[in-house]
Amino acid sequence: MKQLILFFGLFTFSIVTFGQGIEFTDLSWEDVLVKAKKENRVIFLDTYTDWCMPCKRLEKEVFPQKRLGEYFNKNFINVRLNMETPLGEKLKEKYLVFVFPTMLLINPDETLLNRTTGFKTVNNLIKFGKTAFGSRNTESYLLRQYANGVRKPELLLKLVELKYKLEDGSHEQYADEYMKTQNDWATEENFSFIFKYLSSVDSEIFEYFADNSDAFRNTFGGDVVDKKIEALLKKYIYDSEKEPSLEEIQSLFLKLYPSKGQRLASHYRLKYYREHGDRPNFAIAVLDHYKKFPSKDPSELSEISYTFSKISDDKTQLKQALKLAKKAKKFEKSYSSYEAIAHLYYKLNKNRCAKRYAKKGLKVAHKMHEDPTSCEDLLDLINNPLNEK
Repeated sequence: MKQLILFFGLFTFSIVTFGQGIEFTDLSWEDVLVKAKKENRVIFLDTYTDWCMPCKRLEKEVFPQKRLGEYFNKNFINVRLNMETPLGEKLKEKYLVFVFPTMLLINPDETLLNRTTGFKTVNNLIKFGKTAFGSRNTESYLLRQYANGVRKPELLLKLVELKYKLEDGSHEQYADEYMKTQNDWATEENFSFIFKYLSSVDSEIFEYFADNSDAFRNTFGGDVVDKKIEALLKKYIYDSEKEPSLEEIQSLFLKLYPSKGQRLASHYRLKYYREHGDRPNFAIAVLDHYKKFPSKDPSELSEISYTFSKISDDKTQLKQALKLAKKAKKFEKSYSSYEAIAHLYYKLNKNRCAKRYAKKGLKVAHKMHEDPTSCEDLLDLINNPLNEK
């Protein structure tokens, strides 16, 4: 019995100890600001969302720890805020919070003192908390130095590293300035810096990267650099505030791909017109592309020539597309090649030829267990023209 009581006594003590962690206030944000100004205390703001798993781990495993609570309760006004609430959305914009969890140290005047992101241990958080008191590595300190005209490489590098964690591209301004302090951009260290921190096409380090893309390929590998370029182009094309023009996008292809830029720019032109629903220019671009850059891919040729049977009524274009379809058939006598030829002949009012190739397509479809619907429907139209919608 004595042992049992001792056991429960120890168990209860363990729970109480674990529960003496960070005490998060229930005050409204307005009252928190009043209290911070009155007591001249820094605010510790933990930002979270309901779907953030690291946030949940912090809440259950770290914030309840006694040692953490002793430090944070003594030194800060502690606040937890769901960033998907109206107030959360407002503060997310004010303090540029893009990843979760993000933990902020905020001065009584509401200026940002420092931030950290991701899951943190007790030691990590205490070390972070101590930056509120005289550290020269805090974001606010570094930005004040920068505002006062300091452009030392060490300061700029720290700003790049801090801003990079925001994932909003704000680091590139400082990355450009850091590189201006470097005499030789081609060192291994600077190549690594440029490659890591380059995240948009609107920067001076991008211009250097573009002008030396082959050198970066030799350093980091062609596949790795091509993935980087693909990410940059995708961000530029789809995430820009103002949609770039076709000419601007094509010029980037030419700059970033010295050896195959012409072909890639031409191919993107097809995609651009297709995505914008510009059928006349799409048709012109297709024929121009495959004239300049012949393809030996039968699937590609069949698909593009079949598309012509659906988007074009121009006899000259249809005849050129028919040549592409027949070229595809030479490479591979597939259902798709016969399908494309049959539909193009039908658009050219050559029903006998259309019928012959549609039947060939059916034979291949049955043999290869493919869906023959397209050729079946075409034969039905030829045999029963009144059924055409």
